[in-house]
Amino acid sequence: MELAALNYSKQGKIELARGRNKEARAEFAESVALLQRNRGDGADYRRTLATSDAEYAEAALALSDVSVAATRADAAIELLERNDRDPEVNDRDYDRSQLALALRVRGLASRDGGDVDAAAARLERAQSLQEPVVERNPGNAYYRWILATL
Repeated sequence: MELAALNYSKQGKIELARGRNKEARAEFAESVALLQRNRGDGADYRRTLATSDAEYAEAALALSDVSVAATRADAAIELLERNDRDPEVNDRDYDRSQLALALRVRGLASRDGGDVDAAAARLERAQSLQEPVVERNPGNAYYRWILATL
């Protein structure tokens, strides 16, 4: 089931890149729904669901659906914060990078919803999480890209 959810997620990314935001949102919604129906446990499950939630938020935001974007981003943030507190998580830098991305989309949803102060706070938190990750991994292009998007 997780593989099917990942397939929906990746198809959503393709649709988003093509500018087909409605189709992307539908793919991400399927990914989230599938993962939620087949509840898992542990850091990998939380990370996978959080990634799909954040992607769903990104597509919703592209469609100006601020409420859905905020809800999905909040869900991703909650899951990734749990991973950040989990002593079993091996790759904290990756999870913190995913958290920074979720905070970014939540900040943009706050901005689009008219709450500039909340937007600034979320974007500043995302940057404060991502800068040390890049310092520890200066050659990692993905981590650098995330920082650049903030």
